[in-house]
Amino acid sequence: MTNRKLILLFLILAAVILPGCTYGNYSSTRSVQINTSSQMYMSYAKFNGTRTTQVRVKKGKPIDVHAKIVSKEGNLDLSVTDDKKNKIYNGKNLPTSSFVVTIDKEGVYNITVRGEKHKGSYKITWGEANEENNK
Repeated sequence: MTNRKLILLFLILAAVILPGCTYGNYSSTRSVQINTSSQMYMSYAKFNGTRTTQVRVKKGKPIDVHAKIVSKEGNLDLSVTDDKKNKIYNGKNLPTSSFVVTIDKEGVYNITVRGEKHKGSYKITWGEANEENNK
């Protein structure tokens, strides 16, 4: 009986904690999303609103944020801000494109995707910085 209680407690905690990794206020139609500890992905017929995730950069451990955007209609913006709301990157009305943003200072950063009647997809991944991207 104790094992069942522990499993139930774990499932409840996972349901509360895991969705908190990526948050926002949005609506979408015909969408598929995947949000993990190292990526946020969404493909949709229409996306309105914002999706945000937080990433932590440790001292001496820069990360690369890889963005792959597909824009068919509407507007899609992407921003990366630090905990004081300073903008590290701010892209507006992004076309279909792929690019990398390197974050090299310790801290907590917000990656925010904002859509306005946008049709397409985005895939944002992050991980240890690659020396090739910094040349």
